[in-house]
Amino acid sequence: MKTRVAAVLLAPMILLLACGSPPTAGEPEGQGSEAAAGEATAEAVLAEVEGLDADARRERLIELAVEEGATVTLYSSLNAPILDVVAEVFEEETGVAIDQYRASSEAVRDRILQEAQAGFRGADVIETNGPEMQILDDEGALQPFTSPVQDDLAENSVAGNWTATRYNIFVVAWNTDLVAEGEQPQTYEDLADPQWEGQLAMEIADVEWYRAVWQYLVSDQGMSEEEADALFEKIASNATFLSGHTTFRQLLAAGEYSLVASDYSYGIDAAADEGAPVAW
Repeated sequence: MKTRVAAVLLAPMILLLACGSPPTAGEPEGQGSEAAAGEATAEAVLAEVEGLDADARRERLIELAVEEGATVTLYSSLNAPILDVVAEVFEEETGVAIDQYRASSEAVRDRILQEAQAGFRGADVIETNGPEMQILDDEGALQPFTSPVQDDLAENSVAGNWTATRYNIFVVAWNTDLVAEGEQPQTYEDLADPQWEGQLAMEIADVEWYRAVWQYLVSDQGMSEEEADALFEKIASNATFLSGHTTFRQLLAAGEYSLVASDYSYGIDAAADEGAPVAW
């Protein structure tokens, strides 16, 4: 399958899945043998560039991809403006086109698992959040992959068969029209204040944020596990639970909520740059 070379080429920038076809395609005939052939081709490509330094490896992969006229299929949860720039720059620099499927991290995860269950692999490359990537790896959906650039990444960026491409910074954010200067929460304990009852929004799927904050409270702040659990219960009692950072960021900007407990810093910054009354 021609997408094999392109998948290997894109993977140092994103993440690698086994093999695939365009996301709108139906299940091909003879899926088992075709999948096996695709995997063999991927292994052959990786073997061909084994031992090359990063620049030589990249140039050889580009040559192979262009020779095959490849299009790489990317499933991602990156925000559309960022993903469009990534795709545009990649295509300009390599001559390899990207066929995008963009959705929430949960939707990307579910689609991959459903396709795997059906014996169909629609993506060459996946770029999404860490918890979803780990689930996909645990389910055997990702193909082993190494790259010279992994050695230059931050510690713990490589996990199993996937590699981190970005770190999201979770922040508490507020509507500057509704939260006066000096009243902004300064600690997580402040989110439990009854004054925020009904004014706080929380993302129902932010398990990694919950885990990190819980560990911070226990390990760094000296809370007992029971105290940390009790604090989260108080915070939750003030909150409305929503799904999707983009959605509750828009609601925050519109004044539907005064605070959000865990948004991405870059999203709040971008909204503020566009004139929304938000800050973190």
